[in-house]
Amino acid sequence: MKKLFLCIFFLTIYNCSHGNSEGCKIIDKIHEEFISNSIKKYDLSCEGTQASFPKKIESIGAVFGVDKLLTVDESRVLIVNLVKDFQILINNSDKIKPHLSDTPFPADRIDISLSFHDGNKPPPPDVISRVITVRGNIYYRTCDLNKPIFDQGRIKESLEEACEKTGISISLIRSTYSDYDKKRSDIEAKKPEPK
Repeated sequence: MKKLFLCIFFLTIYNCSHGNSEGCKIIDKIHEEFISNSIKKYDLSCEGTQASFPKKIESIGAVFGVDKLLTVDESRVLIVNLVKDFQILINNSDKIKPHLSDTPFPADRIDISLSFHDGNKPPPPDVISRVITVRGNIYYRTCDLNKPIFDQGRIKESLEEACEKTGISISLIRSTYSDYDKKRSDIEAKKPEPK
């Protein structure tokens, strides 16, 4: 019940901050369905949502808390499945398609963040504390509170590498990569400086 309350709380904040346009309502419904399914299926807690849409939806994501510590292999399976589940939900929704920057919506536009908790204390310094997807890459982080943030351990791999390692077919994550940086219609492409 606590997890559901937190999820509703964050969805309410998200709804209020983006007005009442039709696109925002559809995004909210997609987030709500994805988060509800993920909480039940993977025993997670919702910590927030995000979406970026200057004109159309450029990226979309969710932030989850995990009430146990996972290895890199366990967290890899979880985050790849979350990306796959979210992508299938988005691409199967006819209502959201007119609001997407690309259809089918590519996996590298889905940002998932997982924070691992060991009860009320932070994870040990050599254990994975956070896993995130950013533009088709997965980053695994450890957290040593005695080191500056830039010195903390970090592992990076592509979604394709993660699919290969987990045995999850890359074909399940359709259109893995997009031309995200090249397709922004609201930003002029920078021309190289003459030499």
